[in-house]
Amino acid sequence: MTTVKKDNQKFTVINTHLDHLTNIGRKIQLNYLKQIIQNKNSPIILTGDFNLNNESELFQEFVKYMQNKNCKLVPIKENTFKPPVNPFKISYNCKTPDHIFIPKDFNIENVDIQDNNFSDHKLIKIKIKK
Repeated sequence: MTTVKKDNQKFTVINTHLDHLTNIGRKIQLNYLKQIIQNKNSPIILTGDFNLNNESELFQEFVKYMQNKNCKLVPIKENTFKPPVNPFKISYNCKTPDHIFIPKDFNIENVDIQDNNFSDHKLIKIKIKK
């Protein structure tokens, strides 16, 4: 978490990586994020690997919370997760676990998904403007 100042406006930027195994762990971590966000007076930009699809009930509850904190979810229409070599046949049903929340009054000018050779996640590059 950091504070960024642009054009005399302060923003709180938070990046997270939630548990990849259980919803129990993710729920605890989301509650902790809520505690952090609750105490912030500046606009929030939250990014990270939530290990939750958009359709997940747990994620939808968090989206509602963020909407009440004056944030919106950046729509990502492409899979961002690239399952690794999987000798143990683990099921990977999370196709878009990466999400970005920005203040509601920001405009999304561009969302660009970029493949890479160094991660099991694609890069998400967004251009926003107030």
